[in-house]
Amino acid sequence: MNNPAFWRSLRSLSHPATIVAVLILLLNDHILRIYWPAWWTGKLGDFSWLVFFPFILTMPLAWLVPARLSRQQAIVFALAVGLTASLFASMKTIPEALDAGLWALRQITGGPFILRLDPTDLLALLGLVVGWWIWTQSEQPAPAYRGWAVLALGALASLATSPPPPLGGVYCLLFDEDERLLGVTDWPNRVFVSENGGLNWNLLFDERNMSNDEFAKKYSCELSSLGQNEIIAQDPQSENISFRITSNIVERTDDGGRTWKTEIDLSLTEAQTSFYYNIKHRSRNFMLAPQDAIFDVSSGNLIVAMGVQGVLVRTPKGTWTRVPVGDYEYVYLNTFDRLKTLLDVEIWMAVALLVLMPLTLRIPLQVSRFEIVMAVISWLTWTGALVFLSGRFINTFLPLGSTLCGMSLAVVLGVWCIGGKDPIVKLLPRQPIVWLISLITPLLFLLPYYFWSQGTIASYILASLFAMGLVVAIVFASGYKQFVDVKANHISNK
Repeated sequence: MNNPAFWRSLRSLSHPATIVAVLILLLNDHILRIYWPAWWTGKLGDFSWLVFFPFILTMPLAWLVPARLSRQQAIVFALAVGLTASLFASMKTIPEALDAGLWALRQITGGPFILRLDPTDLLALLGLVVGWWIWTQSEQPAPAYRGWAVLALGALASLATSPPPPLGGVYCLLFDEDERLLGVTDWPNRVFVSENGGLNWNLLFDERNMSNDEFAKKYSCELSSLGQNEIIAQDPQSENISFRITSNIVERTDDGGRTWKTEIDLSLTEAQTSFYYNIKHRSRNFMLAPQDAIFDVSSGNLIVAMGVQGVLVRTPKGTWTRVPVGDYEYVYLNTFDRLKTLLDVEIWMAVALLVLMPLTLRIPLQVSRFEIVMAVISWLTWTGALVFLSGRFINTFLPLGSTLCGMSLAVVLGVWCIGGKDPIVKLLPRQPIVWLISLITPLLFLLPYYFWSQGTIASYILASLFAMGLVVAIVFASGYKQFVDVKANHISNK
């Protein structure tokens, strides 16, 4: 294929600076923006993307511009840079262009994309200068085989962006000119209205295309107060009654602040926090603590903005109610679907036990080197998966180790079942007690995790230790009994 612009784009993709830009984008989108969000992480992602995306765009454009033209390479690259710059700039500054771009991305990928108007992101256009420099360095013929791999990685980095940006949830409460109670949410910028003192909410406006500054100015809400130590809400009916709201507790005073008594504990269990972080919002950058509080004079209710937990409402009778606002709600881990979602990997570990237990408990009946080696490898990989799994709510890399151990365990179990001298049917024990133990063990293994999900066991790691201890105790106790029975039968046969 004699197409100079096409091959030059591949050489540009294989340039070390391009590879670095792609890796920076992946690192930024999937780690930095989630765990260390800042104003510069968005700029860094845009900058690195603009470095290499024109090279991807030049590949189809190279076939639209005839190769016989003397300046084909310059024309193709100029078109790619011009299209990239114009699309990026328009989607950052023009609401209609942003809507059209988001619609097109969602139609192409089928996945959610969240972009915002932000003219300051235009600073990232300097990445095109770096891209131009790379293009000039790729003029001479050179092997382009790496370009194909970088092309795939760059396309993946462009589409597989990080989860939606920080989910602020309900962060501001106020009354409009019609004395309606409004709840303002961040990411996306939306306004909800309540007509009954905060006990029900309906969407009033969707302002997701409005910039943060414009939105905050319009609704007199400032995100700068996020993470404040405490919120004081003064009862409009009595100057002596106030509520002090912190991240974990709501207190009330009836004597002007001399003494305080606890009204409600706001603490979340580790399981609830993990559900927000890893399942519901798939991000660690959102607001779980109280953000604002206001009294509704007409109903006498105290309404507390709880970020992604929706709102918390106290009636004049002293009853506290957690109320959802749009998608933001307090998570109750009391349904089968939510428990299954939270403990999905642990359930697969229990399924592995259904296979491991009968194969292990038959070893005393037919001891062989192959059986012992397979058992040792299987239990080591199962234990490794559990160890990695115990940190999946702490470190983003640990699930990878758990996945690799799980895949290894599946391979080892397959070898164990089909690699021995005997057929699979003969590998299975025939004693009913063995099957009963094999069925009970996975249920007992899951029991500590259930207690963890309900807050009875505070720590996931502690639940894992209990689960491991139960399995070890059952394996050794039942295995020892099998060994004693086999030895007794051997002596009686003599």
